[in-house]
Amino acid sequence: MKLYGSQSHLLLPESSRREDVDLEVKTPATSFVFRGVRLSASEVESGTFFAHQIFIVSPILRKSFTDLRGATSWEGDRLTIAGISLAPGLDLEALTADLSRLPKRQVGLEFELDTFGGTLRASFEGHGGGPKFDVALTGSAANISLAQISSAAGLLEPLTGSVRASQFTFRGIPGAFLDATASIWIELSDFSWRARRGDHLVFGATYYNRRLQVEQLYVQQRPNELTVNGEFLWPKPRQNWSALQFRGQINATLPDANAFAQLLGAAPGDVVGKLFASAQIAPPEPAAHRPTPIPGEGPR
Repeated sequence: MKLYGSQSHLLLPESSRREDVDLEVKTPATSFVFRGVRLSASEVESGTFFAHQIFIVSPILRKSFTDLRGATSWEGDRLTIAGISLAPGLDLEALTADLSRLPKRQVGLEFELDTFGGTLRASFEGHGGGPKFDVALTGSAANISLAQISSAAGLLEPLTGSVRASQFTFRGIPGAFLDATASIWIELSDFSWRARRGDHLVFGATYYNRRLQVEQLYVQQRPNELTVNGEFLWPKPRQNWSALQFRGQINATLPDANAFAQLLGAAPGDVVGKLFASAQIAPPEPAAHRPTPIPGEGPR
């Protein structure tokens, strides 16, 4: 069964039971495929959920899950599925879908994950009334173990540390990220990967109108400290990120420049010495805005 807008209101009445259902929910950019679904839902008592396989395919995520079991509840047009173990250390506490807007080609989801020692909460809204699918996403995370994520992903060179807190938003069209608006704030502690180490890392930024406004980039690494704030400009013609214009303030206190360089990817011994700097950076003015020299006068 495929759900396209107007047929979706047939999914669940006030009380329902479905056995061995194959379900496909599609948008122009994303599809959710459910195989072997057994589901019971009622407004007066809890129900059950089972899915033999679930596939998620999108521009940023491709993932499959097998033999998932949980409980359901049904209230009005809102279906909640809860208590599903997705993987070791990753449990779906609750997923609530607002199905009342599906006939208008709109999707509303809220979910909460018990994620590798911490929590992840998010809400998702999708609007597909036109040729493109608009997405609005907001969420937060706290106390997530990078070591547990590393182990679950099977990384040969593991990460350590934790995401102490994070908040994020996105509004736009998947696949057209440079024309979207987004924000992120994330705080990491005791981070390490290979020779890269940082005791406390904070990054907060907002992206809009092709500008990345960096509210705070803070790195604390034993005796080293770096603080950056300012903005990058993303012009329409594509450019390498290193060629982007930056305007802002940089303060660096790096008595161990070698350790800080390793955090950025340098090999041990590539950099020696100390660095202390405070600088205001601005892109060069266009030629049309530079003052015109007066004949007979030297440079100003």
